Amino acid sequence: MSTSSLKKSAVRGFKGVLGQGCHLALRGCPGVRLQRRCAFSYPSPRELNQVVHLAKFVRETPANCVSLWSLHHSTKPTMLGCALSATEYVAFAQRASKYPWFVFPLLRAADGNSYVSMLCQVQDSRYVLFTYLQEYREHAATAQPRVVFTVYPELVAEKQLALVRLENLHEGQLEKADLWRLWCQWRHLYAAADTAGLQLLADFNERPRVFRFEKALEVACKLYAERE
Repeated sequence: MSTSSLKKSAVRGFKGVLGQGCHLALRGCPGVRLQRRCAFSYPSPRELNQVVHLAKFVRETPANCVSLWSLHHSTKPTMLGCALSATEYVAFAQRASKYPWFVFPLLRAADGNSYVSMLCQVQDSRYVLFTYLQEYREHAATAQPRVVFTVYPELVAEKQLALVRLENLHEGQLEKADLWRLWCQWRHLYAAADTAGLQLLADFNERPRVFRFEKALEVACKLYAERE
């Protein structure tokens, strides 16, 4: 299924996600105008204590924190609970501040012949928004977040981990498995000790004319083959 075949729909409670921005000519993503900030009504709790009883939660071991977090979200059809190590969180925060934008191929098949391109923006090193690239290209001023990752850093100092909530806002088109695939790609580029992934982020944000979407597709196919 290609991005052009996806029908656009609005997410209740969300405003248009764009403000003032600048045009970047992206090779492989022609005509895309990237905006520097998004204005929106955020769907998820912004603080960890709005999700869990934090005073009790901090008494658990790090492994139990991750297990409880994952279990809490496992029964929710549109959510996943994941985690970053402290090292991964630091890498993510550093990369997100320099490279807030990327385009991820959300695979529909392992060979990479069928995928949906998802445009990603990170805000404040905590909020990760995904929308369909095609929707953004055609209607930038009203493009809606379709997936959000919320990073909770409250446990980094004490437990050496950051909890992450993955949420699907477009259940009619996306599945829970899509959250996992996006997570694997996003984590690989933004948090893993991988210089090739870091180079992709740098090219997309700083050297768009040399960015090659095919390389991002290669990464997606590799991760798909390893983890599906």
